[in-house]
Amino acid sequence: MLRRFCKSNLTQLILFLVVFGAISVHYKFEVLWDWANYHFYNPWAFLNERWNYDIAPAGINTFFNPLIDIPLYLMVDGWNDYPDLIMFIQGFWAGAVAFVFYKIIRLFFSENKWKDHSLSVLVLAFGITSWPFFSQIGTCTNEMSISLLVMISWWLILNEIKKSSTMVLRGRVFLLAGFLLGAAAGLKLTAVTYCVASGATLILCYRFLRPFPKLLGLFVLGGLIGFLLTNGFWMWRLYKSFGNPFFPLFNNIFKSEYYDLTSFRDESYLPPDFLGYIFYPFYILFSKFKTESEFFIIDYRNILLYSLFIGWLIYSLIRRHKKDYKQKQISRLMTILCFLSGCSYVTWLLLFSISRYYIPVSLICGIIFVKAGVALYPKRGIMRQSVFLSLIIIVSYILLTTPYYSSHWDQRLEKSQNFSMYENMYLELKEDNEYREKYGEFTKFVEMEDIKLPEGTLLQMYEMPVGGILPLLNQSTNVRGILMDTNGFNHEGKVFRQGKWMEKKKEIFKEKYTPQALLFSFNIKYMRYYHNYAKQEGLECHKLINNMMNWVLCVPKDKVKSVFRWRYQ
Repeated sequence: MLRRFCKSNLTQLILFLVVFGAISVHYKFEVLWDWANYHFYNPWAFLNERWNYDIAPAGINTFFNPLIDIPLYLMVDGWNDYPDLIMFIQGFWAGAVAFVFYKIIRLFFSENKWKDHSLSVLVLAFGITSWPFFSQIGTCTNEMSISLLVMISWWLILNEIKKSSTMVLRGRVFLLAGFLLGAAAGLKLTAVTYCVASGATLILCYRFLRPFPKLLGLFVLGGLIGFLLTNGFWMWRLYKSFGNPFFPLFNNIFKSEYYDLTSFRDESYLPPDFLGYIFYPFYILFSKFKTESEFFIIDYRNILLYSLFIGWLIYSLIRRHKKDYKQKQISRLMTILCFLSGCSYVTWLLLFSISRYYIPVSLICGIIFVKAGVALYPKRGIMRQSVFLSLIIIVSYILLTTPYYSSHWDQRLEKSQNFSMYENMYLELKEDNEYREKYGEFTKFVEMEDIKLPEGTLLQMYEMPVGGILPLLNQSTNVRGILMDTNGFNHEGKVFRQGKWMEKKKEIFKEKYTPQALLFSFNIKYMRYYHNYAKQEGLECHKLINNMMNWVLCVPKDKVKSVFRWRYQ
C-alpha cells in the first residue's frame, strides 16, 4: 500500500510542488528590473482598461501579451500581505517542470531496479541544478510556466513513441503536443525556439513516425490553434492600434508608423562572429563576450554536451574506415531526444543566446550525460574503471555545484536600502535616508511608502524600469503615465522621441494636466541631468521608499507635504 502511494503521480507531483515552493520561499529570487518595468504593470493595465491611456510606460515591453502575467498579479492583488505565500506558490511552476522532467527520465530508465532508480535521481539532480533552471525558481519571468508547456509536449511525443511497439502513432497525441507548444509561443513569443526545434526534429526523424504526413499536419494544426487561442486577441488589438499584429516585431514587413522599419529583437547576447557561434560554450567560458546581464555563470553543461557530440562524430568517422565496423543502433526514443536537444540548442543560439530561455534543454542534457556515461563505462580492467569513476565523480561535482558557484538573480528587498553614497552629490537624499531608517523592514510582496499624488496627475517618466510604479500610485487617485525618454533596447529611446509617439504626447500635453510630476529610475549616469531638469521646472525630488526599484519622484514644491504626507506627520 505504501509503495503504491509513493508511486502515485499525484503524490509525486505534490512532493515536487512542496519542495520547490519551499526553495522559492528560501531564496526569494526575483528579477526586479522586469517586475518593476512590465510584469506588474501589463496585467494591471489590461485588467483595468488602461490600453493606450498610459503612453508606453514600460517601453517596448508594454506591448507584450499580458495574459501570462495575470496569475502572479492576481496573487499580489489578493495576498500582498503574505509575501511568503506568494513566493511559495510561485515555486510551484518549477516543481511542476521538475515533475514532468522526472516522468521523461523514467521513460529512459524504466526498469524497476535499484540501478535505474539511482540513475533517475542522478539525472534529476543534474537537471535541476543547471543555472537556467535553478536561477528561475520563483521568479516573475514566466520562463518556468513556458518550460512546463514545452516539457509536457515533449513528454507526450516521447511517451507515445515509448509505448508504441510499431512506428504507427496516434495523431491526437501530436495534435495536443503541437497545441501546447503553440500556446507557449502565444503567451511568450520566445518559446518559438521550441516550436521550430520540435518541428525540425519531427521532420528529421520522419522514419520513426507513421503516418508521417498526417502526424506532422496535426502537429502544425495544433500549434496554430494554440497560438491563436492564447495570442489571437492580443494580435488583433495590436493590429487595430498600430497596424502590426506582432508590434514591434517584424515591422520591416508590416511597416507600422510607430516603430522603425526593422524587426525588433534583443541581440545583446548573440555571439559576435562565426567562430563565436561554432565554439559558443568555450567562448562563454573564456568570457570572449558578455553573458546574460553580466552574471558570473559556472555551468559546463554545454561544453560537456558539445564535447560528447564532437567525440561521437570523430569516433564514427574513424570506425567507418574499418572493415569490422558495425554501427551501434540508438533507440528511437534516444534519437528523438538527441535531435530535440540539438535542434533546440541551434535555434536558441541563432535567435537569442539568453540562458533563461534554455531551461528545457538544460534539463534533458542530464539524460544524455548519464546515458553516455553508462555506455562508455569500461567493461573490464580495474584501473580503467577506477579512473573512469574518478572522472565521473569530478564531473558530477562540477555540474551539481553550479548553483553554489554561480551568480544568482537579485533577491527581493526585505530591508530599506542605504543610499548614503550619493549624499555628497544630492544633499536632499540625506533626509531621505533618515526616513528610510524610520520605515524599517518591508512586510509585503509589493510595498511602497504612502504616496498620494493629486487627482489627474500627468506623470512624466524617464529611464526604464518605471512602468511598475503606476499600479501603486493609482490605488487611490488617477495618475496617467507617459514615457518621455528611455535607454531601452536598440533604438527604443529614439523611437519614443519621434514620429507618431511625439504626436500622441503633444495631444496629451494640450489637455493641460495639473499638476505634472516627474519620475525616473535612479541611474547614476543620467541622475544629474534629470535632477537639474526637475529643479528648472520648479520641482522637488525625493527617493521613494519601496521594495521594487530605486525610483526618484519629483513634484511641485507646494505639493511635497501632501504627496509625502507620512513623512510630515
